[in-house]
Amino acid sequence: MNIFQKIEELRQKNIPAALVTIIKTSESVPRKVGAKMIVQVDGQIHGTIGGSSVEALVIKEAQKAIELGQAQIVSHNLRDEDKQDTGMICGGTMKFFIDPIVVPELVYIFGGGHISFQVASLTKKVGFEHIIVDDRAE
Repeated sequence: MNIFQKIEELRQKNIPAALVTIIKTSESVPRKVGAKMIVQVDGQIHGTIGGSSVEALVIKEAQKAIELGQAQIVSHNLRDEDKQDTGMICGGTMKFFIDPIVVPELVYIFGGGHISFQVASLTKKVGFEHIIVDDRAE
């Protein structure tokens, strides 16, 4: 299963998560630009952005982004003189884009008439999923 299939699976199960992508690197780093990892709200991951302590830091930052529902960009130094940041001595720097995977809220619309059709159309436009409940046979 590729990472985008996993994102869709998590969305269908309403599991909050974030997609982490390496967007910039310099010097020696464990993974290159474009590497991706999914972080679930409980800390479970799919994929890797390099392992070790830098990954642990980014997992915590991704969990915060999920909680806030806001994308963010974070950077970490892997240099020996800056090892208090990550504990790593690879020698480079890494910048990450953390994008929360928003699970749309669900709206129940009772009645399947002409008004509910308009309401359903509006809910989609403002980012909600909807279910129409109607007891009519037609």
